[in-house]
Amino acid sequence: YAEALKWFRKAAKQNDPKAQHNVGVIYALGLGVPQDNIKAYAWLSLAYSNGYEKSIDTILILNKEMSASEMQQAEAKAANLKKDIKKW
Repeated sequence: YAEALKWFRKAAKQNDPKAQHNVGVIYALGLGVPQDNIKAYAWLSLAYSNGYEKSIDTILILNKEMSASEMQQAEAKAANLKKDIKKW
């Protein structure tokens, strides 16, 4: 999974919404990385905002599992990712 994450992340940073979704799923499930709902939500929400509608299913699941504080952190992380992607 580490190799897949490397390539998905590279494509995700080039604003590929399917790759952003895949990065989010890897973090949501903890596939080869520590499970991290905040990173997962951030990447999935970015994918969704870029038109990858399948992300909404996992976003809704995470929404139920995350606290308000975690949601705030995830939304801030998503905003930072969006800014960073514009720079790359």
